[in-house]
Amino acid sequence: MLEAVVKRAERISEGGNLLANLKLLDSIDTWETSQEVFKAWRDGASIEGVSTANMGIYRLEGDDVVFDLFGKEGNLFVDEGFQQDTYSGIVSNDFFFPIDPMKSHVMAAIGAGKSVTVKYSQLRIKTKDCGENYGYVEFDGNNNDEEKKLFNAVYGTDNPGVKKKSLSFKGKCC
Repeated sequence: MLEAVVKRAERISEGGNLLANLKLLDSIDTWETSQEVFKAWRDGASIEGVSTANMGIYRLEGDDVVFDLFGKEGNLFVDEGFQQDTYSGIVSNDFFFPIDPMKSHVMAAIGAGKSVTVKYSQLRIKTKDCGENYGYVEFDGNNNDEEKKLFNAVYGTDNPGVKKKSLSFKGKCC
C-alpha cells in the first residue's frame, strides 16, 4: 500500500487544480481517506501536500453547530456529478452552501451513518500561528470525547501523538 500511495502522490502533484488532479487518478476508488494516508505516513510515506478523500461540512443540529467529516461516501468531490459545481462553489465563495441535489446527497450520507459528527462547541480550537481564518485541535493527552471522536475520524486512532493538528478550518472564529 505504501508504494502505491507514494506513486499516486507523485503523479497527482504534477497536476493543476483539484479537478485536474481528480482526472489523474486511475479510479476514484484509489483516493485514500485521511486514515489511510496517516497509516501510510506512519509506515514511512511522504505525505506533504496530500489531499484526501475527506470532506468536512458544518451544519446545525438542533441548537448545536456540528462538524461532519465524510470519507468517500457523501463527499461531493467523489461523486463525478457534483465535482464541477462543488469546486466552483468552493473557490467562488467564502462559505459554500450546497443546494439540492447536493444537500440531499450529503444529508443521505449523514442519515446512513457515513460521516462522523462532532459538536463544534466541544472542540478546543487553537489559532496560534494559523492566520486570521484558520485553527486546529491539538492532541494533548487530556482531550475530551468530541476531540477524540475527531482524531479517530481523521487518524483512525484517538491518540495520534503529541502536537498533531487534526482539524484545520476556515472561517471567522469567536
